[in-house]
Amino acid sequence: MIEAKFQARSVVVFVLDIPRPTVERFVGTLKRGDGSVVNDPPDRNCLPLFPFYFVDYQSLLGVSIGNLLTERIFYWSCDGNTYPLRHVEKE
Repeated sequence: MIEAKFQARSVVVFVLDIPRPTVERFVGTLKRGDGSVVNDPPDRNCLPLFPFYFVDYQSLLGVSIGNLLTERIFYWSCDGNTYPLRHVEKE
């Protein structure tokens, strides 16, 4: 419904007030192939993991507002790697 209303793709960002290594370990438990909820059949009542991003609060505070969407501080729930929320071509 949100995507239809704004005619744009939506994402969910969880900001966790815990150390960055703890966020990284947590997101690592969500990756495919390790028995996580990502592998549950779609008919089960489990957490949908797309497109969820996770970041620790201190990393978020360390980035200026103008650069927040383009910094690679957000862990993606699918593969545990960090990505920006918006892709920008570097000159």
